Amino acid sequence: MKRFELLLAGSFAAVLLSPPPAGAEVPYKCGTGTLTDVDAVIETFPAERHTRVVTKINKRGERETHADTSSGERHEKTYTVTVQLEDMSYTAQSSGNFWNFDPTRLVINDPIGLCVDRNQIILRRPDGKDYKARIVRAVRTQASNQEGGRTRSALP
Repeated sequence: MKRFELLLAGSFAAVLLSPPPAGAEVPYKCGTGTLTDVDAVIETFPAERHTRVVTKINKRGERETHADTSSGERHEKTYTVTVQLEDMSYTAQSSGNFWNFDPTRLVINDPIGLCVDRNQIILRRPDGKDYKARIVRAVRTQASNQEGGRTRSALP
């Protein structure tokens, strides 16, 4: 029984400690990039109208009634951030709810610390915290497509 347990433990260790395949992609890369564009888009959607009626008794004992009606519109803000890291340009989006950081406060064309994960970018904000956004597009820049003075074509 002990021999089987030892063999099982050795097999698990060999699998866990083995190097990744040669063509495996690194899960993320970090460095100092350049913030190339920031945009905020506010979209308006139709929504159901709601009326709220509140009745209160004031300090003099009188009854007061207030009615509020919603506008029937819902506003949704989306931030789009474009950054350049080495030979790649990444465009990412995040929601603009009031809990999230407003990236329009960042300075365009300034260097910025960033990490690129498989599906998100993580920017280092000026206050030292992280701002995360979902990658919607990744483009390799022209400088990396040149080899030895001639340009490689994307088409065969």
